[in-house]
Amino acid sequence: SAALRRSDRFDAAIERLSAGDASAADTLALLRLDALDDAPALATAIGAAIEALRTGRDATDALVSARRLLSGEVETRGTLPAWSGSW
Repeated sequence: SAALRRSDRFDAAIERLSAGDASAADTLALLRLDALDDAPALATAIGAAIEALRTGRDATDALVSARRLLSGEVETRGTLPAWSGSW
């Protein structure tokens, strides 16, 4: 399935990151492109990880978010957003 292939590709990118392989960001970029049409939340999370990696920031949160989306876990927030509508 497409989800399993994406998960495998993500795992390969993480292994490359762990080994210090600079091509991990390219692997993630290709995975992001693949996810744009039918998994936009995943594409967004991967995009945030790529941006963090390329600018030298910590990509852990974005990578965890992407892993959760790949595994089907529901992403939750600690608080509810403020209501900004009228009845």
